[in-house]
Order: sequence, then C-alpha cells, then structure tokens
Amino acid sequence: MCCYSNNRYFGSASLLFDIDSWSPLKQTVIHFLISITVWLPLAIFIGWLPLEPSPLLLGIGSFVIVYVLFWYGIQTYFKKIAKEMNNSVKKP
Repeated sequence: MCCYSNNRYFGSASLLFDIDSWSPLKQTVIHFLISITVWLPLAIFIGWLPLEPSPLLLGIGSFVIVYVLFWYGIQTYFKKIAKEMNNSVKKP
C-alpha cells in the first residue's frame, strides 16, 4: 500500500501548479518540499539509500540536481512554446 500511495503522489503532484492564487515560486518550493519528503523515506525503505550520512547527503544532492535540471528543462520548453505562440499571433 505504501508504494501505491507514493505512485499516486508523483502522478498527481503537478496539480499544485494549477493553484492560480500561488506564485510560481511558491508552487515550485512546495512541490519540491513535498516531493523530497515523499521520495526520501521511500528511497530509504526500498534500499536505495542506507541510513548513513554520506549516502543520504549524496542521495539528497542527486535529487536536488535532478529536480533543478527537470525544472530548467520545463521552464525552457514552455518559454519556447510561449514565444512561438506570440510570434504566430504577430504575423498577419
């Protein structure tokens, strides 16, 4: 049951970005904090990370790096799409 619940989280986590009253920064920070809070115990439970300082720090650092890379890629993609849409509207 634990892993099923975690899969549901990661599948529905993007809904945080649909809350229009939150700033993009708030959406991203809350998404990151909830994601790492779900991921870290799961990674420890299934044996990806042993409960030792070095592997935990390496695992958390890797999570942060991957999160930032995905965030940057998504931001770049949507900026490109927005630019293409704006350019298509400007053309007669």
